[in-house]
Amino acid sequence: LMLYSKNIHLNNLIEKIYIEMIKAGFVVFTETFKEIPYGVSFKFLAPGNPKKESVAIYFSEKKGFSIVSPNNLIKNIYSSILFDKNIAGSDEAGKGDFFGPLVVCCFISQNPSDLIKIGVKDSKNIKNDEILKIYKILKTHFSNNFSFIKIMPERYNSFYKNLKENNKNLNDMLTWAHSKVISTSVNKGFDISKIIVDKFTKNSYLLNKIKLSANNIKIEFIEKGEKNPAVAAASIVARAVYLESLEQLSKSFLNNEFKLTSGSGTLSNNILKKIVKKYDKNIITNIAKTHFKNVQAILGE
Repeated sequence: LMLYSKNIHLNNLIEKIYIEMIKAGFVVFTETFKEIPYGVSFKFLAPGNPKKESVAIYFSEKKGFSIVSPNNLIKNIYSSILFDKNIAGSDEAGKGDFFGPLVVCCFISQNPSDLIKIGVKDSKNIKNDEILKIYKILKTHFSNNFSFIKIMPERYNSFYKNLKENNKNLNDMLTWAHSKVISTSVNKGFDISKIIVDKFTKNSYLLNKIKLSANNIKIEFIEKGEKNPAVAAASIVARAVYLESLEQLSKSFLNNEFKLTSGSGTLSNNILKKIVKKYDKNIITNIAKTHFKNVQAILGE
């Protein structure tokens, strides 16, 4: 029987949340349950709070579940039902950006509620300022929970050239980097029940190489893995380290005359053209990933 939503996934989750809310001392106003686009909303009273609050829970096949509510207690209930504890997540940043490094991070989430509370979600859905703000909190409170590897452009370009000469590609570099951060995380001594890697290839040989780094801990390769707070936290750390690296490169090689940007579109192209005009072409290998076709076109290669 579908009590809350016509969507079976949403209905089942809300049923579980409702039961846990009652157990935790919430008062739920059943008459306020209503279906909204892609979701269900309702009102409640939290324990010790006389003010009515509301929550909206959404689901789509593409984006999975999400919750919108000002109340942290209900967010905790939501995350404890939806996500397991002691999960490690691995993700990367900078892969599609021709300026700056490739960064890969593994984050160990002991309790997903702690991450959801501070705003952790897929970094692609957060503005840069917010990413840096959340990263600061993660560094302060969870500094031992994550490891990252940063492959700066000069190293990246020689690594990529070497791979190409051996009939390999960027996925081999990502395999090496994910394996490295996972191995480092596993050796930290945390109780890790599962590792989720944001899936970047279907090549079973490469995926098996990553599995070898996990010391027999179960690994899942999931497309859009950032739905899980552990992978989302890894994506935020990786993106923040990437953004900070762009600033460092602007300062070190360009005396802050040009502000390097993420992406690989028109804005990045225009900045690169100006840099090439002002500086020697050789500087590009220090600030950009030179195998990108638009970089090669601008360099006339």
